[in-house]
Amino acid sequence: MNAPLSVFSGTRPKHTPQFLDMNIKFRDGIIHRLPHMLREDASKRYQRLFDGGDHFTANTELRHLRDSLQLKGVGLSTMAPRESVQDYAEALTKQLSRELAGRVWYDQRSTTGNNAADAVFWLAGEVSKRGFEFPFDLDELSKYLRVKDDLDAETISQFKNAMAAAMARVLDPVWWVRRIVKEQRRRIENVARQLEVVHRGRSPYVSQWALSEHQSQKTRNRRILENLVAENQEGHAFTLQELSDLSVSNPELRRNELMARLDGFQSVADELGDAAALFTISTPSRFHRIKTVKLPGRKPFYKANPKWTDATVKDGQKWLVEIWAKIRSSLERKGVRVYGFRIAEPHHDGTPHWHILLFFAPKYSRLIPVIFRQYARGIARPKYKWSKAQGQHYAHASTIHGDPTCNGYEPGAEKHRVDVVYIDKSQGSAVSYLAKYISKNIDGYGVDYDHETHQSASSSAQRVAAWASVHGIRQFQQVGGPSVGVWRELRRIDSDACEELDELAASAERAWQDSFKAAQGGFDQLAEFKRLFFKRENMTVQTLKALISAADAGLWSAFVQIMGGPVMRRKDRPVQLDKQQDGETVYGEAKHIIKGIVYGAVNLATRLHTWSVTRMDRFLEVADLSRSSVNNCTREAIERWQLRDDFERGAGGSGEYQYAEG
Repeated sequence: MNAPLSVFSGTRPKHTPQFLDMNIKFRDGIIHRLPHMLREDASKRYQRLFDGGDHFTANTELRHLRDSLQLKGVGLSTMAPRESVQDYAEALTKQLSRELAGRVWYDQRSTTGNNAADAVFWLAGEVSKRGFEFPFDLDELSKYLRVKDDLDAETISQFKNAMAAAMARVLDPVWWVRRIVKEQRRRIENVARQLEVVHRGRSPYVSQWALSEHQSQKTRNRRILENLVAENQEGHAFTLQELSDLSVSNPELRRNELMARLDGFQSVADELGDAAALFTISTPSRFHRIKTVKLPGRKPFYKANPKWTDATVKDGQKWLVEIWAKIRSSLERKGVRVYGFRIAEPHHDGTPHWHILLFFAPKYSRLIPVIFRQYARGIARPKYKWSKAQGQHYAHASTIHGDPTCNGYEPGAEKHRVDVVYIDKSQGSAVSYLAKYISKNIDGYGVDYDHETHQSASSSAQRVAAWASVHGIRQFQQVGGPSVGVWRELRRIDSDACEELDELAASAERAWQDSFKAAQGGFDQLAEFKRLFFKRENMTVQTLKALISAADAGLWSAFVQIMGGPVMRRKDRPVQLDKQQDGETVYGEAKHIIKGIVYGAVNLATRLHTWSVTRMDRFLEVADLSRSSVNNCTREAIERWQLRDDFERGAGGSGEYQYAEG
C-alpha cells in the first residue's frame, strides 16, 4: 500500500482520507495547546490556508506555532500550570546545586585561584541554555578578573558578595518560577500577534486573553493586599490595600503627580526662556506585525506585514532604548542639556513607540532634531571640511554607511521614523500637548475617545496597562531634573514642622565642627571636610524650609529651581536621599531602606514609624477592636474587607457595601 504524500511536500498532494486525517491530527494537536480564546482564530487561519491548497505554508506555520508554544530550554509548554513550573524549578535548582558543588570542589585542587568566577561562568551558561539572562554582568566580571590585583580589599569583598548573591538567585526556585511564568505570558501574547489577533480591527494593543489575565491578576493582588494588615509602633493599623491607594499605585494620584511635574517643567522653561519640542520615534517596519491598507473609497483594512521578522514587543522596546541611549550620549558629548518626559505607548498592533517631550535652549532647536533623525535612521551625518585648494567645503564622511539595524532607507523611514512638533505657546503649552498621552496611558481621565483604537479612552487605558504589564514596559520616565524620590520624601514633612529645623541644624553644625577639629591630623580627611565645607556654604536652613514648603504645596517648578535647576547632575544637587542599611536580603545582599533626606550637615528623618505586616485572621485574633478610636477605624476597614469578601463569594453584600463602593 502506498504511503500518503507528506504534509511538508512542496507539491500539491491529493486529498486522500489518510492525508486529511493526518493533517487534522497534526493541526489539532498544536492548536489545543493554545489558550481557549485563541483556538478558534488559529483553527480558522490554518484551515483557510489548507483549503486554499497551500498545505506546505499551512504546516510550516503550524510547526512555527508549535515551537513558539514550547520553552525549549526549559522543556515546558507555555500553558504548563504553575504547579508544574514549581516542580521543575525545584528539581532544576537541586540539580544545579549538586553539579556546582562538584565543580567547585574539583577546581579547588587547581592553581587558577578563580574558583568562584569559574562557577559563575558555568552557572551563567546553564541559565543561558534555558533562554534566560544571568542576574550578573559577565563583562564586569571579566574586567574584575583583569584588574583585581590592583583593587582594594573592600572593593573585592563587595564584588564577591555580588557574585554570591547572583548565584544564590539562580539556585532559588522562586527566581526561576517568576521568570518562567513571565516568559509564558509573553510567549502566549506573541502567539496572539502571530495569529493576527492584535490590531485595531480586532483586539487593539493586546489580545483579549492578555487583558483578562491582567485584570484577574489585579483582582488577585487586591485580595492579597486587603488580607494583610500593617501596624506601626503606635498601634495604627491599615490594610495594605488602603496604604496602596494612598501612593502612586493609585492611577489618579499617579496621573496628578505626573501632570504636576510636567506643569512644573513648563514653568521652569518659561522662566529660563527655553524652547520645547515633542519627538515621536517609531520602530522600523520589521517590528510591526500588521499593516494598515487604505484604498480610495473604502474603509481601511488590516493585513499581515510581509516585512515582519517575528520580532516581539520586547524586541521593539529594546531597540528604542538603545537608540535613545545613543541620542542622549550624543547630546551629552555636544554639551546639550535637556529635560522633560518620555512616554512609551503601543501602536494598535502592540508595537511600541515613544513620545519624548524635551525642553532645551533655543539655540539647539535645529541641532537636536538632526541628532534624533541621525540615530533613529542609523545614517551618519556627513562631516564637512574646508578645502584651501578649492576654497569650499567637501564631505569628509559618506552618508551611505550607517547602522543596518535601523533600516534607514526603507520606504517611509524619512517621513515616519522621527516626527518633530515644535511647541508653539500661542497654540498651546507643552502640558496640553502631552496631557492626553499621560491620561490615555493611565486611566483615560479627561479623554473621551482614543483615535488609535476607536474605543473609549478608559477602555483603551485598561488595554495599555495590560500591554505594559505583560511585556514589562516602563511607560513613563523623567528626563533630567532632580530626583522625584527626594520630592516624595519632602512631601512627607508638614511645612508647619519646619520650626524644628533650626535646632537640628545647630546641633549638626556643632557635630560637624567637632569632626573637623578631630580630622586635623589627616590630610585626606581634612581635604574631604574642606570640600564639604565649601559645598555647605550655600546651604542654609531657610533653603531647606523653602524646599519643604515647595514640595508640600506641590510646586515642582520651585522645587526644581531651589534644587539647582533642571539640568544639574543629581549627584551635585544639595539634597540627597538618606539610605541606611537594614539587614540583608534572602540572597545575602545588603538591604537599604530610605530613612529621610541628607542636606549638608543635616539628616532629616521622614519615615518615623516601624511597620509590621500580619495576615488579617491573625490580626483579628490579637487585636482588641474596641479599645481606641484608631482601632475603631481599623474595625471599619476590616468590616469593609469582610463585606467585599462576602460579595465576591456570591453573598451579594449589603446595601452599605454597595453604597460605599458606588
